[in-house]
Amino acid sequence: VSYISYVVPAMEGPRGLAFTDFEEGLLTGIVFAGLLIGDVFWGTMADATSRKLVTILSLSLGIVFCFLTAFSPSVGWMIARRFCLGVGVGGSMAIIFAYLGEFLSDDRRPPWIATLSFSWLVGGLIA
Repeated sequence: VSYISYVVPAMEGPRGLAFTDFEEGLLTGIVFAGLLIGDVFWGTMADATSRKLVTILSLSLGIVFCFLTAFSPSVGWMIARRFCLGVGVGGSMAIIFAYLGEFLSDDRRPPWIATLSFSWLVGGLIA
């Protein structure tokens, strides 16, 4: 989600997209706006309905917009799709932490939540 800034130079060129500095920054940052909105929206939906269903829906939304981002015809479309990607991923992040916290006792919860948080960093470095 947050590693797009490393890919942008490869997308530029005579046959690719042309990014201004502002668009490159927006492309990187708009995902976090989507994460914020997705976290609140999907987290509320999960509490009101089924966590399993909402997790599947939010991850599906993230997958669809991740795929669509690759075929964006312009910078504007790419930015919009990255926002929607953030909305989908934001929901799954909120729900996964709640799931993990529910199934662990109070004394075992902190190290496992920290491990889950750290796994996002490790996964990003590996990717």
